Amino acid sequence: MFAPLGDAIASVQSVLVVDDDRAMVDLLTERLDRDLDGASVSGTTDPTEAVGRVEGGETSCLVSDYDMPRIDGLSLLRRVREIDDRVPFVLFTGRGSEEIASDAISAGVTDYIQKGGSESFTVLANSVGRALSRRRAEREREAARRSLAAKDATLESLFESIPAPALVVDAAEPTTPIDQLNPAFTRRFDVDPERALGAPIETVVEAVGEASVERIATDASTRRAELTCRTPAGDREFLVTVVAAGDDGDERYVVFTDIDEQKRIQRALADLHEATQRLLATDDAREIEGIALSAAADVLGFPYNGTRRYDPAGDRLVPSETTSEAADRYDRPRSAYERGDPEAIHAWRAFDENEPVTVARQSEIQREGVASKVYLPVGEWGLLTLSDPERDRITETEEYLGKVLATNTAAALSGADGASE
Repeated sequence: MFAPLGDAIASVQSVLVVDDDRAMVDLLTERLDRDLDGASVSGTTDPTEAVGRVEGGETSCLVSDYDMPRIDGLSLLRRVREIDDRVPFVLFTGRGSEEIASDAISAGVTDYIQKGGSESFTVLANSVGRALSRRRAEREREAARRSLAAKDATLESLFESIPAPALVVDAAEPTTPIDQLNPAFTRRFDVDPERALGAPIETVVEAVGEASVERIATDASTRRAELTCRTPAGDREFLVTVVAAGDDGDERYVVFTDIDEQKRIQRALADLHEATQRLLATDDAREIEGIALSAAADVLGFPYNGTRRYDPAGDRLVPSETTSEAADRYDRPRSAYERGDPEAIHAWRAFDENEPVTVARQSEIQREGVASKVYLPVGEWGLLTLSDPERDRITETEEYLGKVLATNTAAALSGADGASE
């Protein structure tokens, strides 16, 4: 769930400090108000007031203590996430532990900072400033998306863009010919769109056993059915959903959800959760990198992986750790990525924009002996790079799972010893 986005994006963002100690509320309010440009900072000692202000859409970012008598910081975080899963929430506490940090990350905390000396206030201000910038950018993108959707949103564009394979068939015709097919269908079933259009559905989608995709598509009483189909990747189990496309019901959308893929994602997420527990159990940066690289190989199936640490003094992405498979494959040491290096343009784009960048079949990676590569930003720390010598493309699912791993690695490295060395 999330709070509704207003028609206009407020020019002044509001920060709410929550702490049962009034003196700490006043101190944090004063410091953040001084250090944050364009932000309105207020405070409260009552967590329930904070919940109400989030419900009213009055808060752009929360800064909360952990140890409070009526509602602790984690409980407040969970209540806020039920209302709005995107509002930044920074836990600023003097009671730090790996267990609290792990629970906070699982609950969706934006940042976790321990109190301790004047430098912790600077760290807090920087964290809140970054969170507000991201929040504003998210709201601006959301406003732009909604504006675009209001102009161009049609069922046709949705059909073309959905990640699941989908067809439009004419159920009134005896052979149930295909009238439309989306890009996801052509990729998954490896068909030529020009040849598939107008062809009977049974000649394009081959079911295993006695099941019939034509019967599923034409039976007016069928809405969902499981079906095993032959694909270039082997026999796959799909949940087939049929929806009428018009008032007369003759045209029907037939959408194929890959059950095997969903199960694989669930298994991978469970394995990544276990890896995250190991990441958070150590405060050694090198060990964290090693755990992340092993998870990329074992869970995601990428054998040639490495990390690059950002060096702010030299404005470079410096090689850090690598898998043994990658080390054995390369016959020369990895060099640093300098800003402006044309061979590192994708790496810098991923780091600067904080978004994954996938490269396949391009000269810069073919010279490394790999067919595809994804650059995953690890927060402000650096990059996690995953490579494969054979697969010629990286799927959206693989990129998503890699992003989960990189995000969890960034959370672990943020509090690790030697992470900035």
